[in-house]
Amino acid sequence: MTREVIHTIMLFERKYNQCFNDAVDIKRTICENQEQAIKYYSQLFKDDYPPKTVKGEKLNLYTNSTYNLELEQYLFYDFDTVDIGKPVALSESDYLIVEGCRINYSTFQNCNIKNIVFRRCSFSGSTFTNVHFDHVVFDSCLFSVPVIENGRTGVDDIYYAPTIFRNCTVVGRISDCSIEHTLFEKVCFTLTKFERSSLQECVFDMCPLSSVEVKDCNLSDFKVMNTDILEITFSDELKSIVNENTFIDYKVKIKKGGNIKQITTDSGWKIDNYDDAILKKSKTVKSISMVFDSNNMRSISGEYFYQSKLIEYKALHKSSKLFSTVGLVSCGYGERPSFTLISIAVTTLLFAVIYMFAGINANGITIDYTLTGGYPIGIVKAISDYGECLYFSIITGTIGYGNYDPIGLFSKIVSSLHMILGIGLFALWTGCIFKKFER
Repeated sequence: MTREVIHTIMLFERKYNQCFNDAVDIKRTICENQEQAIKYYSQLFKDDYPPKTVKGEKLNLYTNSTYNLELEQYLFYDFDTVDIGKPVALSESDYLIVEGCRINYSTFQNCNIKNIVFRRCSFSGSTFTNVHFDHVVFDSCLFSVPVIENGRTGVDDIYYAPTIFRNCTVVGRISDCSIEHTLFEKVCFTLTKFERSSLQECVFDMCPLSSVEVKDCNLSDFKVMNTDILEITFSDELKSIVNENTFIDYKVKIKKGGNIKQITTDSGWKIDNYDDAILKKSKTVKSISMVFDSNNMRSISGEYFYQSKLIEYKALHKSSKLFSTVGLVSCGYGERPSFTLISIAVTTLLFAVIYMFAGINANGITIDYTLTGGYPIGIVKAISDYGECLYFSIITGTIGYGNYDPIGLFSKIVSSLHMILGIGLFALWTGCIFKKFER
């Protein structure tokens, strides 16, 4: 492996580590900002909005006590073990509609929120823990707002009061929402659609994603980390926006147990089929690559494409894996020109050894070694003959013959194959280089 290859790998690995650390820092900042905002407003409004508790009880496996959101604002409420929304709805037209409601600095735990539309509502500063969102629509809602404390007027004094979701399940649609500075931790998204929403500095940590659709969203500074089940499709009519700080954790972190059925992720999500999960992640990372490409960020697009192919490689078998291996070794799936140079060097050195036994005419000198029935050759003579064969190998794979030529049918077949392979590798290397220059 050349110094150039090592440098390339270390450079992208360093980029990965930096993005991952940035995601961790943003997650920490979100938690700290929410804590600071709650502390500030709880002191500021302690007389006007004292904390209130809404405590329900679990009636059966999927049903709790029902609570109706009838007020315009719920500040510093603690909802525990309650159901919110309609118990049954045949379609979205039957959903309960909650409009213009402020649900700020409140906590929801062990709740079921189902068959409901939140329209132009605010959830800044709230925390949802172990909440099941079943067929829920967030339409034009706010999940974080800037906070300017009294007596502070500097730009650096402004921070956000974010919303935090932990250990939740979400089935629904999020349209025209501001989900900036929001944390989703161990949240399972299934059949969920994000439309025309801003997810800037939004963090998904250990979140299983299944059949998630993204349409015309702002994904600048969007972070996804520690996530293995990624099944995201883009149905953009315009374009989802990404930038150089958008980060999708492409590393595979699925843990296999001794029993093939015991395959889990860090989030605790159980996988039925390892290969299927790997292929879904590969497909998603490839989709992310296309989004970067549509935003004219082709270098990052190329790296994500390369990583998607490496992920896919883990789930391939037999002939498919063989062809993928050739693509990886020869050119890094078109993203590593240095791999092609290594392939050229290796094949040149290898064919030089073959020519020593196949036989060549080196400017009137015959070099034709045999494994049996011959006589000993000195080390100096062997090195000298290998040098002649190496020269012949170089010109065969590049510019053609001079006063060196193959001897015999077998040597001609070998040199013909070498010539075809050499021309192909150089064409491949040239194509990769031009693609890099174009970017």
